[in-house]
Amino acid sequence: MQRVAITYTIREYDSRMKTTIVLSLIALLQHFGASTYAPDLCADAYLKTTGEPITDLAGTTLSRFCEWTGPAAPAWDDDLCCKISDEGASCSATSAKGTCTFGMKMYCEYGEVVSDGTVACYQPFPSSCDSGACNGGTVESSRTQADLLCCQNGDCYEWDIQDVEDCVGDFSWCSSGYLKEDGTVDCYD
Repeated sequence: MQRVAITYTIREYDSRMKTTIVLSLIALLQHFGASTYAPDLCADAYLKTTGEPITDLAGTTLSRFCEWTGPAAPAWDDDLCCKISDEGASCSATSAKGTCTFGMKMYCEYGEVVSDGTVACYQPFPSSCDSGACNGGTVESSRTQADLLCCQNGDCYEWDIQDVEDCVGDFSWCSSGYLKEDGTVDCYD
């Protein structure tokens, strides 16, 4: 039997060791799940007929699958198991091992468990009052409601996704808005 001597130059040895270390790290990260990231549920935005996302002047998009809400949205900062359809997303918490028994794994930054046991994922917006769009008084009416507004030059309008156009101002959240006859909304947060 003939023996073959295997000799490496220092450069070859160094290269092989680096490759071995990198492959070992990749294997460890895959084992512990750190190398896989779930897509952000809120990143899927409504689109205009041109295929571009609907935005406001700041470039804020509107999520198709996360509920729009005000700035005090509770933090979730974890993955969810979501079944997505044309009507929306139905999500629940992942198992203790971080796996899903139904749907696909999605990331949610803001959310909470709601009364039916599912998890609502939220897209928070700044308060209309923080941008100076709120009236100082109060209104006593059963016709006030919380809603997403598009505010421009001091006027705010209720945002309807059916318009399929950009907001030529800024999106903001009004916790107590009153729709006036001229189509503008007075906000009384």
